[in-house]
Amino acid sequence: MSQVRQVRVPRVPGAVARAAVREDLWARRAAEEIRTHARAATARPTLADRPDRERWWHVAWDRLSDVAFSHLLEPDQALADWLRDQVAWIVDADADAWIGPGFRERESPSLGQLETAHVALALATVLEIAPDAVGNLRERAVQALRTKALGPCERWLRRRDEHADGGGRLNNWYVVLLDGQVAAALHAGGTEDLDRLPARLQRVHDLFETDSYGESLQYWGYAARHATELHARLTGWLDPSGGGDAVAGLDRADLDRLLLEPLARCLPWVAASLTAHSDPATDRMPGAVNLGDSARTWRPPAEVLAAVSRRPLPHAGLASWLLERCYPESPVPLASELSTFGFFNRAGWRAVLDAPGRVPAVAPGEAARAVTYTAGTTVVRTDWSTVPETLVALQTGHDALRAASHRHADVGSFVLVRRGVSLLADAGHCTYRLAAYRDATAATSHSTWTFSDPSGPIEQHQVTAVPGRPEPGEVAALGQTPLGPLRSVGVDVASAYDAPISTARRTWHVLVPHVVVVVDEITADRPVEMHTRFVTDNSDDDLSTHVATGSRVVIRRRGQAAKILRLDARTDGAESAAPVVLSATALHDVYDPLPLAPGQGREGSGVVQTFSTAGSGRTHRAVYAIIADDEPRIRGWHAHIEDDRAVISSPEGTVVEITVGRSVPTEVRSAERRGQRLAPDLAMPGDVPVHGPPVVAVAGDEHGAPGLPATAM
Repeated sequence: MSQVRQVRVPRVPGAVARAAVREDLWARRAAEEIRTHARAATARPTLADRPDRERWWHVAWDRLSDVAFSHLLEPDQALADWLRDQVAWIVDADADAWIGPGFRERESPSLGQLETAHVALALATVLEIAPDAVGNLRERAVQALRTKALGPCERWLRRRDEHADGGGRLNNWYVVLLDGQVAAALHAGGTEDLDRLPARLQRVHDLFETDSYGESLQYWGYAARHATELHARLTGWLDPSGGGDAVAGLDRADLDRLLLEPLARCLPWVAASLTAHSDPATDRMPGAVNLGDSARTWRPPAEVLAAVSRRPLPHAGLASWLLERCYPESPVPLASELSTFGFFNRAGWRAVLDAPGRVPAVAPGEAARAVTYTAGTTVVRTDWSTVPETLVALQTGHDALRAASHRHADVGSFVLVRRGVSLLADAGHCTYRLAAYRDATAATSHSTWTFSDPSGPIEQHQVTAVPGRPEPGEVAALGQTPLGPLRSVGVDVASAYDAPISTARRTWHVLVPHVVVVVDEITADRPVEMHTRFVTDNSDDDLSTHVATGSRVVIRRRGQAAKILRLDARTDGAESAAPVVLSATALHDVYDPLPLAPGQGREGSGVVQTFSTAGSGRTHRAVYAIIADDEPRIRGWHAHIEDDRAVISSPEGTVVEITVGRSVPTEVRSAERRGQRLAPDLAMPGDVPVHGPPVVAVAGDEHGAPGLPATAM
């Protein structure tokens, strides 16, 4: 085998690392946190000791990197001895052990798995930044990389290349296995092992949408972390100490374009999706919109942000802003140790080296507060503070996505977070081998609909595209009201249901920070019953639910509250509203490959409110108002239907009416963004009635105040 070079990736000089830590406060804090984790890692004699016997693959890259970088900053014989012991143990592990847990695919010859790539990356990192610790084990380590990682990863990649050549789709696995294959090839392979690199990096580039990522926010982070690692290792080869001017014909500009630009374009979506930034002083964890297979306690990888922030790439200033906001002065308690697996990101050593070169931070602009993204999410938020007053994220559908794994049957669903408190929630995800995970992906665990007829349930299924989706781009305000700007977004989800559903349209009229009016319109080819669900958050067993009437519910949680009000419900033109029914579901926080991990939710951590029709019909129409505010103020909010208008009254007595007689057609979304009049669909500028003292009767609330009729607002 022809060798590219005996050592292909340049070693990081300790002086360079120490200068980065010395010159930049952020890098210094991050390095100290790495040292803390290194001390915790070396307190265990081996990666295989309990409690990690079943997961050494998942922590190897984190722990070996932490210890190796700590040793680079300040050489320590105890750290070097520990590293040498772990390298020897990993190198001596048989080839099957490198494949991963028992649930991974096994065949002969073996195919690499995620764990195979991570073990390769762990060994490559030690060889690159702590080679003295490896000593005379180096040749054994290189041989292990060649036989236990390079070959298996290459076989997996070739199979997926054939799949893609035939029109099949790829996902985050492709980036991870390519990362592992390249790490092994640069240390233990030959020139032929990089022959396919240009085409493969183009495939990585093409996984990302122009503004988002199709799998989920969390899996964007996982794929992006590995794309960044690929970039760092390959550009390291281009440095004078490492190699030539190009690797496999790719120069530095090519690598920036293929590996970092796609990540940078997604950063406005990432920023918009964050529900809270960390605050160690108050024990506040970072939060994110967790639609699909995604964690609720999450922040973007520091390595990605730091790499983008120091280069002339789109949104480099935003990358700096996110890096400083998401990784604050003091360390945040770990929700999971599985950082390199993308489940709970913390700053690693490459971020420490890149961060000192970052450009000045630039916060997102006002236009970015209400945007529909290509991957199918519309986010509307009030502000860019560390905890926004209100954030609403809607699953509004998408065209065919470049990467579409890890999605749920959740088009038409939405979440609502107020002052960092989740009120309407998504189920998230847990270990994929559990029945609980299958439940979490179903429409019954999301704030959308199912239907039924004598033949049984009719549930949403996952689809490759939603033709009735809105166009990506800024969601312009239709008008300004005293309760906030009015924005409306609609989607027809019928393509996600089997016959007899022919139209399944949901329109959200959003008045942040307090009000979301939801209009649902269904048509079917034969009579069906309609079941509308709203999933509320009881993750910490701290949700109070008060059912005032069969159509009116108030929830309270951690100082925040929301009214969920069915204002109108009709089947074939006649009133049709069965009393709301409460049931339990499970909401999951941080994923773990193994069951019974702390992030796995218990049944009852979510409370599902189901509003069904009273009977079957071919047409259904319902209007709901979701009103959120600080708990002491929630009593003062009221809503009802008057003719074709939803009438909303605030505690101050201000009334806003929203015309809900007919939904906004998808085909006029572009005109809507230009500010053209869309009457009579919605109240437009000049058409929004605003009152001082209410002119409609406002009586009672969902708490059954004495002397007020039970059906009054």
